[in-house]
Amino acid sequence: DKFPDVEEGKWYSNAIIWAYQNGIVTGYTTGYYGINDEVTREQIAKMLCEYAKVEGYDTTGRAEINGFTDPQDVNGWAIDYIKWAVDAEMISGKPNGDGTFRIDPKGSATRAECAKMIQKFMMKY
Repeated sequence: DKFPDVEEGKWYSNAIIWAYQNGIVTGYTTGYYGINDEVTREQIAKMLCEYAKVEGYDTTGRAEINGFTDPQDVNGWAIDYIKWAVDAEMISGKPNGDGTFRIDPKGSATRAECAKMIQKFMMKY
């Protein structure tokens, strides 16, 4: 039992443990998974990239993110994942309303954003 908040036998338990065992998720430094937390855009970028690696897909592509208005907001651990997701066109940015776009890495990924990222992932691989 890696995560104290992941109860055995729940509908999500096996998937979380499998993802942990395959390096797709690591949980928080506190040791918890955060089953009720919203997923951020940088977290889903990490999960998709790590899953692609498990499947043996090429994840070497990296795009420049300085064209966005908030690259400084990306956590250090997430920079390569975000650059990969931008390169793979899974993240195209959220409009700021003035013609510029932001990554919004710590923003919660809506169901629609997750669906779009997964669709782009499936189309690429």
